Amino acid sequence: MLTYPSLPPSLPPQTQYTGFFDVVQKMYKTEGGLKAFTSGSSARVLWLLPFTVIHLGVYESKFSMEGGREGGREGGREEG
Repeated sequence: MLTYPSLPPSLPPQTQYTGFFDVVQKMYKTEGGLKAFTSGSSARVLWLLPFTVIHLGVYESKFSMEGGREGGREGGREEG
């Protein structure tokens, strides 16, 4: 028979939230201030950085090959 271990006694009981701002306030107080909201962001940046660099490079090279936006018209406005 497979059994799961019980939760360690150091974990707090489940917290009930009454709304979005209640979650923000409790996270700020219990999980280390602003650091609680930014944890994991560096991994996300490292994940997205290669795609962003490639995408921006391709876009800029296409843009410069066309001679500007809207088929060469400056600022996308028609003359006349």
